[in-house]
Amino acid sequence: MNETLDFNKEYKEILDLNKKYTECRNNGRKINGNNFQIISGDVPILLSAPHAVKTFRGNDEKPCDKNTGEIVEYLCQKSHVYGITRIFNDNDDPNYYNEGSSLEYKKAIIELINKADIKIMFDIHGCSDGHGFGIEIGTNHGGNLRNKQIAEIVSNAFSKVAVVSKDTLFKASLPENVSNYVHAHTNIDCIQIEICHSIRNNSQKLMEWISVFSDLCQAVL
Repeated sequence: MNETLDFNKEYKEILDLNKKYTECRNNGRKINGNNFQIISGDVPILLSAPHAVKTFRGNDEKPCDKNTGEIVEYLCQKSHVYGITRIFNDNDDPNYYNEGSSLEYKKAIIELINKADIKIMFDIHGCSDGHGFGIEIGTNHGGNLRNKQIAEIVSNAFSKVAVVSKDTLFKASLPENVSNYVHAHTNIDCIQIEICHSIRNNSQKLMEWISVFSDLCQAVL
């Protein structure tokens, strides 16, 4: 009972971080003229949430990956890792284009990696239910990793809270994908993580995932 109450309290803290992303019908807003924010840390791990607000691919509006921005912010607070989140929809998609403000997002990541000597990046996304897994790990079949064993470490950790798939639907294999692009330009380990809706929107499941991820941060360094 007390554990559930704690889960709910921490989950509320996450939801309280959500306001900037839900402004203007999930289009967010710029801060100091920027469409993304960078969160400083102490641990050389970087978390990214490029779909924290709505995006556009061509003429098609894509819904935000709900709660991913605040998940990254909360993990930065809890585990003292670095973070970058998209806070304003600039009618583009950082995970789909290598031009304009989409490219600026990835260049900011590379600059931060070089400045802070980041060792590994996790690009956090949200997917719908019904794929047969709760979490998918995208590594471009190992092509976005320098240390191939990290994929197994991550997969084994997340299997404690959900069914885990690897490089099935969301492979991070396109040159425009954040993980693929960043690895190609920095050679650090980059993993895309898809979290299904039923985990992101359930207080207990999400806090269990966050607890596992916090432990994982120690295991991968």
